[in-house]
Order: sequence, then structure tokens, then C-alpha cells
Amino acid sequence: MTVTQDPALAAPAVSAADGSLPPLAARTRSIGGSPVRDILAVTARPEVINFAGGLPAPSLFDAEGIAAAYRAVLAEEPAQALQYSTTEGVPALRAALAARTSVR
Repeated sequence: MTVTQDPALAAPAVSAADGSLPPLAARTRSIGGSPVRDILAVTARPEVINFAGGLPAPSLFDAEGIAAAYRAVLAEEPAQALQYSTTEGVPALRAALAARTSVR
């Protein structure tokens, strides 16, 4: 299948004879970089020890514990577990968390 575009509908690469950019393209040039992206780029370097980027050591992940929790939830309430909830969260989970944290 070949897809073609009507040349009359295509946006020009430049909007004027002077080579200026269309307004949207000109505005996007002034957008700065993402601080998070900048931090992650630095922390990806092997010589950098990251203490602030929010990237814990993978050896600290309890992958099996998390997998077991997912299996338990999906075995008990798969339809509810995979569905969206309200912004406030599932009332039963909120009550359980409140009870657990109020004991401490």
C-alpha cells in the first residue's frame, strides 16, 4: 500500500522567503531541556555515582516479592486490579493503609 500526501496540504519547511520558521517551530526552539532528562543523562555515565537521581541499585529490588504480590492480587481480584480507580484511590485500600499507619 502506498500512502501519498497532497502537496497542497503539506506544511512548508520554512514559512517565508527569508527562511524564517513557522510560528510553532519557532516557539519550540525556545523550549529548554528537561532537568530530569539532564540528570538521567549524567547518571547513565559509568564514572558517576548517583546519590540524587532517584535510581536505586537494581540489586535492592525485591523482584520476587513484587511478583508474588502481583500474582496474589491478580488471583483474587483481576478485574478490579486492572481497572482504573478514582483519584483518591480504592476506599478499602485507603482504609487498610490508614489502619496500618495509625498503629505505628
